Amino acid sequence: MEEIEPPLFRDEELEERVWALLQVHDAAHDIWHLRRVWGYVRAIARTEPEADVRVLQIAAFFHDVMPKQPGGGHADVTVPMLASWLSPLRAPHDVLTRAVEAINAHSFSRGLPPPSLEAAILQDADRLDAIGAVGIARCFTVGGMLGRPIYAPDTSEHSVQHMYDKLLHLRDGMHTSEGRRLAQGRHAFMEAFLARLMAEWEEACGRQRLP
Repeated sequence: MEEIEPPLFRDEELEERVWALLQVHDAAHDIWHLRRVWGYVRAIARTEPEADVRVLQIAAFFHDVMPKQPGGGHADVTVPMLASWLSPLRAPHDVLTRAVEAINAHSFSRGLPPPSLEAAILQDADRLDAIGAVGIARCFTVGGMLGRPIYAPDTSEHSVQHMYDKLLHLRDGMHTSEGRRLAQGRHAFMEAFLARLMAEWEEACGRQRLP
């Protein structure tokens, strides 16, 4: 596997700063989520020689810092904000600018096309963590926090519906070849999980309206 250029900072230096900034400490958007996204970022970057790992490291760790907005997505990050969060660590201004660009374009809810290779990689990495076994676990974790049932045939406000509305569409929106490759197996796992879930549901409750 091809090596990538070293990032600017030790991961621990960024984790410490991000944890102090996170508005909501929930199990689906915790330090482990950031670590997994950073891991996917590195895996994809190994197949994209033009990617700037300095930009990607900062963007991966700070992509969920800002609070969610009512219309979807996070509030925008600015270069001065990012510089102050990193202080006394320093990064070149162009690296900060490109990290901010990637962070502000990462949200699925906003539906923004990635303006750079680094933004495309961050989008793919964040979405890879939303699918597969981990994605299913995160989906039901958030659903539980919001008081949603696992599945309810008389409403669309349930966690299974979120899988149909969003998670099953993420594979086809991957931008990089490695992102698409990693998404394939995770997508297949979700389909198999949903088939099994509905079979067990029907066995227990009888045939119900599917999402």
